[in-house]
Amino acid sequence: MRTKKQVMGMAIALLLAAPAALPQMETQAKAAPVALSREAATLHVGEKLQLKLRGTKKKITWSTSSKAAASVSKNGMVTGKKPGKAVIKAAVKAGTNKVKAYKCRIQVVETEKAAAGMDGAFSCADSVTVTKELRAIFDKALDGFGGVDYEPVAFLGEQVAAGTNYSFLCKATVVYPGAEPSYVRMDINEDPEGNVTILSVEDVIL
Repeated sequence: MRTKKQVMGMAIALLLAAPAALPQMETQAKAAPVALSREAATLHVGEKLQLKLRGTKKKITWSTSSKAAASVSKNGMVTGKKPGKAVIKAAVKAGTNKVKAYKCRIQVVETEKAAAGMDGAFSCADSVTVTKELRAIFDKALDGFGGVDYEPVAFLGEQVAAGTNYSFLCKATVVYPGAEPSYVRMDINEDPEGNVTILSVEDVIL
């Protein structure tokens, strides 16, 4: 009959031998997901934004859907050129003959100084109600734009200039959990061909 000391000695021997018998397990750090530093942004004409593609060391190819609205350098530096929209893409190889593209939607608006120069030319609205026609123009201008939710709460006025400029008071909420809303004035141009562009977005303190 084995004594208590003998049983304990056998248990200790088994424990010491276990690491050699079991397959070696290697702990690998979980790779960080590949993502752009921004998915959407608003730039003034002439303003720059440095985009970065995080989580990869592969060669990145940068491109823009509209060089007229926004350019992008080989290092991901975006520059607002003129009011309009552009999609900046960062492309990397994702396997044999495969390419993965990461996108950032850019809205380019007039500089605050240029927008301020239009203030005296606007005629005040007889009614602040955002009609269906005005809402349709507003929604068309914001089509495809993300990152911030804009809700028109009042129509401020309009100006005839290369079509028609419309001014709205909007509630702006960044698409982020717990974000507090703010208010902005947004000026939108509809040209004679029916093309709609955001001219400027300015903070408003109520």
